Amino acid sequence: HCVLGTWGQNIHAAVADELARWELSTQHAAFRVLKGLNPMTEQYSAVQAEVPDARDPQTQANRALIERARPNGGLLLVAGEAASHCVASTMEHLFTELTANERARVVILSDCMSPVGSFEEQGRKFFAQARALGARIMTSNEALAELA
Repeated sequence: HCVLGTWGQNIHAAVADELARWELSTQHAAFRVLKGLNPMTEQYSAVQAEVPDARDPQTQANRALIERARPNGGLLLVAGEAASHCVASTMEHLFTELTANERARVVILSDCMSPVGSFEEQGRKFFAQARALGARIMTSNEALAELA
């Protein structure tokens, strides 16, 4: 959610190192999504801006991301920052695109995100709304056990 080109917009060094290690070991490139490229509209969601600009496709629904996020018989594991804002907004938009069966394959990794400070209630509401839509809330260890 930080301004493009500032340190806050970067992928955390430890995460970037692990992505690079994964890319080398699998010989696949990670799918990266840049958001918030239009300074005239807010974009918490990785799917689309809060107020899409009809003249700017980057603010409209990211169809490539939506299609890549479909569980397709597997699980969609969701992690990121922040549960109260960016993750919540992204999932709100994504849930509208997913079928009930696909939403049942979404796993929100509760220990792999946190709310913005003083927005804990919004984080709890996000978990409750996701659960009401059919998603499961798990810790990363619980999800790993299910995948084993």
